[in-house]
Amino acid sequence: MYDDVDDTLHHWKQLFISVCDKHCPVVSRRVRKSFLPWIDSDIKEEIRLKYYYQHKAKTKKSSDILLFIQALQKLCVKYA
Repeated sequence: MYDDVDDTLHHWKQLFISVCDKHCPVVSRRVRKSFLPWIDSDIKEEIRLKYYYQHKAKTKKSSDILLFIQALQKLCVKYA
């Protein structure tokens, strides 16, 4: 197919990259670099609970939506 080894390698590399991009797409993540001293373990726990109830509210019934709203209000009132 190809007479030159470099052409063969280039073609193989392009095929490999295209298959990898199709089956293993690159996912970008946001990483916070700075340390936030005002976020302590209590705030982190309440944020975790808020996200937990938010996930449950998206997948379940209305009682979980109320728990999410209560957790959100508690977080906003306590730390706003």
